[in-house]
Amino acid sequence: MTAWEKALEAIREAGDVVLFLHRRPDGDSVGSNLAMALALLRMGKAVKIVSQDPVPPYLQGLPGADLIRAPQGEPETFSLALALDCADKERTGMALPWLEGAKRVVNVDHHSSNTLFGHINVVDPAASATGELVYRLLTDLEVPLDGAMAKNLYVAILTDTGSFSFSNTTPWAHRIAAHLLEMGVRPAEVAEEVFGSRSEAGLRLWGRAIGRLQREGEGRLVWSYLSQEDFQELGVDAAEGEGIAQELRRLEGVEGAFFFREEAPGLWRVSLRSRGLLNVAELASLFGGGGHPRAAGLTWQGTLEEGSRKLLAEALRLLAEVKS
Repeated sequence: MTAWEKALEAIREAGDVVLFLHRRPDGDSVGSNLAMALALLRMGKAVKIVSQDPVPPYLQGLPGADLIRAPQGEPETFSLALALDCADKERTGMALPWLEGAKRVVNVDHHSSNTLFGHINVVDPAASATGELVYRLLTDLEVPLDGAMAKNLYVAILTDTGSFSFSNTTPWAHRIAAHLLEMGVRPAEVAEEVFGSRSEAGLRLWGRAIGRLQREGEGRLVWSYLSQEDFQELGVDAAEGEGIAQELRRLEGVEGAFFFREEAPGLWRVSLRSRGLLNVAELASLFGGGGHPRAAGLTWQGTLEEGSRKLLAEALRLLAEVKS
């Protein structure tokens, strides 16, 4: 049997399933898990979704979001753990004991840096989003899609392809999206819900980050940062900082963009974006991170000055290797 067939069999046989949002969940993580959870409930299974971090405000209105719980108390034992959109098991954060306590783990992901931590691993880097893989699984499981599942899957694919603008966008992603629209998804309403509004404090936060941008390597690299104090002074949560790296990447002449966000004193989450020449997945891996060639991330423990210096130096080295 192939890994795909084994995954289908494991899902069919399981009576109870636990699912996981990865740390700092995004649209693909939330949408994929909610679509799968709703399908599993329709199949008559007991389902639980656990998440270390809260769902970002722009995703809290998705169908089934009320099913998501923090991993509190002693971990329960499930016959099946479904890890969706997690490149490594540590991305489940404080929910890791729930995953490790399951009798069987199915790992479904599209990140090339996936560590293949499951008993069964369905990893396809060619997929535009984990939501695409979930759609295919539900099709093969013969679960009839409803409007709620369709909206969640659409958000998963929409967000991870940058509104179908990233290089990971495939013909298959568009075919799936077309089917989801036929199921009743209204793209204008979803776009407004997910991308359409931002608080005044959120805009001021972005203003600080953009105002601090610095260019290096003859303008080929750009970077900026936001500290804990910035979020505290403006009274906004971490989710308001999502998307800044992608915005910096739009700057004319830039090959790579890096955004540092301080999560705790001296602990920085770094988002990396590329136009294509710089492989930011390779760059992130040098610092223990990972992701895709044009979108990756890592965590830096130390000073901003040292982190930015080392990251920029390695980025310039990789660019030089490509050009040579």
